[in-house]
Amino acid sequence: MSLNEQALRELAASISARKKAAEASRSVPIDWNIVHRRLTESSARLAWVDELTEEALQQAWTRRAAQVAQTLQEQEQGDQVEVAVIKLGREQYGLDVQYIFDIRLNENITRVPRVPEWVAGVVNLRGQILSVVDLQRYLGLPAVEKTPEAGPRHLLLVQTPQMEMALLVDEVLSIQNLPANHIQEAASVVRGLPAEYVQGVYIKNETDGNKVASSKSKENTSLLVILNLSAMLADKRLIVQEEIV
Repeated sequence: MSLNEQALRELAASISARKKAAEASRSVPIDWNIVHRRLTESSARLAWVDELTEEALQQAWTRRAAQVAQTLQEQEQGDQVEVAVIKLGREQYGLDVQYIFDIRLNENITRVPRVPEWVAGVVNLRGQILSVVDLQRYLGLPAVEKTPEAGPRHLLLVQTPQMEMALLVDEVLSIQNLPANHIQEAASVVRGLPAEYVQGVYIKNETDGNKVASSKSKENTSLLVILNLSAMLADKRLIVQEEIV
């Protein structure tokens, strides 16, 4: 069963909260007084090492070893890339959430004449008119017949400094944090997509904790293609159609 409106709102709220947290962490200045005080405290503790018992020293080294192990593990994991996992036809794709500002159920789309077939039309969202691009058709992916039990399609509202529009997708499955060092460059054309539209591919295995599963399928997809949304939104075809509609 497809995600309902409440679930989509929770996903959108999660994206918004994480963006605000990231912005806050970048904007917090370093308090050098605190840094200096902690260094002074560390120096004071070192001065008393000679007076510690052997048991206390052993406990201190055990704690230190655990801290070092945790630090090494975090360094091994490296940076994380947060993506929205979507479904197009029978395949799953990832979109960098930094370009997504909302997720909605498919709303009333107004058709527009004399536009490419991948332009689904326009939608009025709180008084703002946005072009709607059918992502599956835009990428030239094989069409899949919709089953009667299939739920409504989803709209991803995306933006860059130059572009703002809605992407029509079959389903938004989840928001995932993927280790950046596990995302590989595409060595060749992937699923027939233009190379500039592929940011990378994430290979999943049976023990992967980030495994993505659709609520409507038990298929275990081993390859998640991360689309380069920034490059797609800079495509001249989209820019021209945005000006027309």
